[in-house]
Amino acid sequence: RRRCRTSWQPSFCKISTIPPIYILYNSFNWGILWNMSSTTGPLSAIQLRDVQDALRKPLTSRRVLIPVGSKAFVAGELCPSLDESSQQEMIQLRTADESGDLMTIARQDAIARIQQDIQALRPAKPAVSKQKPAPPTKSSLKSQQQTPPKNSNPSKTAAAPNYFEIREEINEEGKEVHAEAVDITNHLKVWEEQVGTAMGPAGSSSNDATDLEELETIVEPEPVTKVTDEDFAALSARLDQLARLE
Repeated sequence: RRRCRTSWQPSFCKISTIPPIYILYNSFNWGILWNMSSTTGPLSAIQLRDVQDALRKPLTSRRVLIPVGSKAFVAGELCPSLDESSQQEMIQLRTADESGDLMTIARQDAIARIQQDIQALRPAKPAVSKQKPAPPTKSSLKSQQQTPPKNSNPSKTAAAPNYFEIREEINEEGKEVHAEAVDITNHLKVWEEQVGTAMGPAGSSSNDATDLEELETIVEPEPVTKVTDEDFAALSARLDQLARLE
């Protein structure tokens, strides 16, 4: 009794366009054979992975093309033989070694065997040493602290930023006559030292009341002196004379 079901409608195509999965007639059952050694040499890891994908799903009732001769194919369904004890689908697998023998193996076992062949094709990774580094000693820690890093250069350390004061001179028409940038870094350092010496270590906390009184004295406006028209005219004339002389 044949358990294959086919619709005899042959279709013609080239052999090179058919993937290397061949249907075998064995004991009135349809099995599946994967030729692990192709005509051009051993299969690559990508081709072996394609075989795994083809074998992951059950083969029973799977639609396939059955070769008839060298160019004709007939549509049919797979009906592989089952193991009597485990009821697993059995396939015939051609080994990739020099012998090229056929072996009958369960579908799940074939997937595992192909995975081993894929692992064998991968390049071996260098062995990583699992030895733990020795704990640092006191002498090694001292030497690390005393030795500066290779990339560091004490002479090229970043200097403190300089402070500049922009001075501009503008005429009566609002045009800039003169402008310059004056480095006041040293002046600020001297001023900070003088302020720190005058305040002392506890100056900021003990002289708060005195500082407030001085601030109030500075902020208080000076009394305004009244100027007569004659005095104002004389001052204006004198300023104009000084401007002409300058």
